[in-house]
Amino acid sequence: MQRALKTGDINWGNLTLKERVMKIHPRFHLFGHAHGAYGTENINGIVFSNGSLLDHKGKIIHEAKVFEI
Repeated sequence: MQRALKTGDINWGNLTLKERVMKIHPRFHLFGHAHGAYGTENINGIVFSNGSLLDHKGKIIHEAKVFEI
């Protein structure tokens, strides 16, 4: 899931957390701090979603995501 963990040359990911998420295998893993890595991916049946709405200047540039369970 490289796209959601890096913004430019900055790696925002935490390998220990990712390994734990993969082990627990929840349906959803939701996060949003890395503003430039907005998006959703399904990896091995886990929905990883960076729902950050803002750009690096604090301007809203994305729409909120809605998940139906």
